[in-house]
Amino acid sequence: MISESILKKYRATVVHLNKGKMLFQEGDPASFFYIVKSGRVKMSNYSEDGREFVQGYFSEGQSFGEPPFFSQVPYPASAVAVDESDVWKISHDEFMKLLKNNFEIQLELARILSDRLIYKSTIA
Repeated sequence: MISESILKKYRATVVHLNKGKMLFQEGDPASFFYIVKSGRVKMSNYSEDGREFVQGYFSEGQSFGEPPFFSQVPYPASAVAVDESDVWKISHDEFMKLLKNNFEIQLELARILSDRLIYKSTIA
């Protein structure tokens, strides 16, 4: 979705996660925008009785955790590496600059998020 050169221009860094390592926990502040560079990340939370609810699996090129990031509220779910993974991480301020200066990325992100909303509204 976003080229490596653009990510680097806006000070994105890569976080390496071993399988099973948590990137963020439910309740953490949503201060960063994340894109999977390689591997696979699962977002999930747990009900009061301990049942896991998987929000989604994300792989190479996919972003995740956008709603709390844009709303600037804590994450409602945790993110953990399903496989050994590398994840791009970019701060809120830098990502807002990136979007401001790259309208085509804004449009692509809007399309991706819209597709996810449509999918969520059609599953039972």
